[in-house]
Order: sequence, then C-alpha cells, then structure tokens
Amino acid sequence: MASGDVRVEKSEGGRLVTLTIDRPPLNVLDIETIEKLGRALDRVSAEREAAVVILAGAGTRAFSAGVDVADHVPEKIAAMLRTFHAIFGKLSTLPAISISAANGMALGGGLELLAGCDLAVAAEDARLAVPEIDVGCYPPVALAHWPGVAGSKLVADLVLTGRAISAAEAKSAGLVSHVAKPGGALAAAEGVARTLLGKSPSVLRVAVETLRRLDRVESHRRLVEAENGYLRDLLPLEDLNEGIRAFTEKRPPRWTGR
Repeated sequence: MASGDVRVEKSEGGRLVTLTIDRPPLNVLDIETIEKLGRALDRVSAEREAAVVILAGAGTRAFSAGVDVADHVPEKIAAMLRTFHAIFGKLSTLPAISISAANGMALGGGLELLAGCDLAVAAEDARLAVPEIDVGCYPPVALAHWPGVAGSKLVADLVLTGRAISAAEAKSAGLVSHVAKPGGALAAAEGVARTLLGKSPSVLRVAVETLRRLDRVESHRRLVEAENGYLRDLLPLEDLNEGIRAFTEKRPPRWTGR
C-alpha cells in the first residue's frame, strides 16, 4: 500500500487549520504518513497563526484504522514507536487547540490519536477500539494517558479484551468530548471550532497550556515506561511475531505462550 498524504487546509483567515489524514481506504498510519503529520503540526506551531487545528480522516469509513501492522515487525517497531509517540508531544505543545473528528472507525493508534487531542468528536455510529491484543501487542499511549481520564479498570478492560465501544461510551469515559450524528463528526468539530474562534485567543492559549501542563509530567513518565516495556518485554515474545504473521496471512493466531 502506498504511503498516504496529510492535507492541510486553512480557513477563517488562517485561524482554523484542518489536517486530513488521506490514506484510503481506512487511513492506516504508516511511518511516512505519521512523519508527514508531524511536519504539518510543526508548521502550525512555527507559524503561530492558527487558534484551532482540526484533525480528521478522509472519507466517512474511518478516522484511522491505526498504525500499519507492517510497521510492527521487529526491525521497524522502535522507529514506529518513536515516530508515533512524537506526535503526542507535538500535540501537547501546540499553540492552537486541537480537535479530532472521527467518522467511521478509530482503531488502535487511530483511537489513541483521536483521544490525544484537546477535544474529540466522534460520530454516534463510530467504532472505537484498541484491538492490539489480538495481534499480540498492546497500545502504549492508551496505557500511559488513559487511566487518569477513564480510570484504570476501564482501560484494562479495553486494552486486555480489545472490545469496541460506542461514541457514547467513549464520551462517558472521557475519551471523547462530543458525539455527532452519523457522518457528521467533521461538521460538528467545525462548529466547536467556530465557538472557540469567538473567544479571546490569548486566554484560550493560556487555559489550554495550563490544562496540558497539569497532565504532562505524569503522562510522559508513564509513556516512557509503556514504551520501554514494549521494547524490552514484548518485542522478544514469539507470540508478538505470530500475531503479526497471522494478521497479514488472514488466519487465526496460534498462540504458544512464549
């Protein structure tokens, strides 16, 4: 599959920037597409013109079905984790408020990215899950960032079972801030953005930076631990390689417990 693009669109005199992950059909994130997203966020930060950034997925089938399984192979995992996790550092220091908008599915890294923005909008029929357990791994960002929001028991349920939840359940858990009608996540996010653009940009910036700062130190420490555990304890397991092979071969995994 070819690498995707990240479309950048400016409106409201440059105060609103929409970044669209465009890798059809499901906006799966390979390393190159993640790097493009990172560079787009860097440009927004450097220009300091935007007050709000919307992060969306092209089409209505998926915000993103997650990080490409092809980049979970042992020789790419370290680079993939480093590149993907850097996105959350960029979001945490973005001068603009970030709003994610999910129509369709947000799976694995896609759901982590959705929930990693300051505000998150999901269509009521969206399918949300972190199903990494089914391919023999786990979602480090969810382990690091979500317990303080959704509670450790719910996070354990989602991570260990891989089950999908609705937008309504995600909102109840604090992973999503707004639920939109089917197919209407982007329009709803634009409505939230227009509300924000009517506020003082300087006051909004101070408020959101303070919110992020209160959470940043502990979340960063937890993410480092989650990433170290992935590389130190998970990567050597035979079942990780088996899970990836089974997924690519479209067959049930044959777990050995090793």
